[in-house]
Amino acid sequence: MITAGLWIELEAAVGFVLGLGLASLMGQRLVPVILIIVLQMILTPILSAADIPHLQDLQRSVVGLAMTHLEPSGLPLAFGLPGVAGGVGPPGGAQSLLPESATEAVCVIIAWLAAWTILGAWRMITRDA
Repeated sequence: MITAGLWIELEAAVGFVLGLGLASLMGQRLVPVILIIVLQMILTPILSAADIPHLQDLQRSVVGLAMTHLEPSGLPLAFGLPGVAGGVGPPGGAQSLLPESATEAVCVIIAWLAAWTILGAWRMITRDA
């Protein structure tokens, strides 16, 4: 229960920092919220289920996929992505997620957090008064 709670807290913190950085960079609220919803609800499930050999590095760099690699196995997933905890896997029981270590997933999450924090802070500093 503690592991699941910490993972949910991490998911919320990543979403908050991503949203804050993107909103600060764009200077508005509506478009960044729509972009984050599109990323989390549309692009992440598509990239999770698709097996595109030439885009595997791009798929590994998406923060939503990195978060699913760190997700505790006992949590059911709202979308039921194939190969992910709570989802119905493909025939034969093969997992759909790309092989990625927990260290790589943590590095992707840290990179996303650092990038959006730095971009948002830079935009707030350079903004006209």
